[in-house]
Amino acid sequence: MRYYNGAPPIRLGPIGTDRLLGVSEGQSVAGYQSLPESLRATLDRQREIYADFVVCPFAPSEPDVMRLVCVSSATNIVTKPVPAW
Repeated sequence: MRYYNGAPPIRLGPIGTDRLLGVSEGQSVAGYQSLPESLRATLDRQREIYADFVVCPFAPSEPDVMRLVCVSSATNIVTKPVPAW
């Protein structure tokens, strides 16, 4: 999980795939946040988060389309500096 330019700015790249999942800020489920506050506090533009994420998709998976999700939880959290380009 890290920040990207564009919308949505917070995205997950499942390891071993070419997919990106976008953390939706526009869609929500009543009573839930799209990203737990603990992750929001940990994430910044200089760090990326590796974890076992549990996500809730807002739409079915489609080839070549970023799937919008909310993150319900994360365990085994590790942060690393974002690689310099």
